[in-house]
Amino acid sequence: MKLRHRLENIGWWLLTDVAPTSLLLLAVWFLAYNQGQIDAIKLIDSVEVRS
Repeated sequence: MKLRHRLENIGWWLLTDVAPTSLLLLAVWFLAYNQGQIDAIKLIDSVEVRS
């Protein structure tokens, strides 16, 4: 019974602490990656225009 209780606590901790943090980091990384892609495309365009 004690082991089950501990597993439930770990599961709840993962659900409440780790999952939101992971989602937040994933969202930030995704946005930064997309922004980086856009910046890279703009940079390539500006280089092509100059040359």
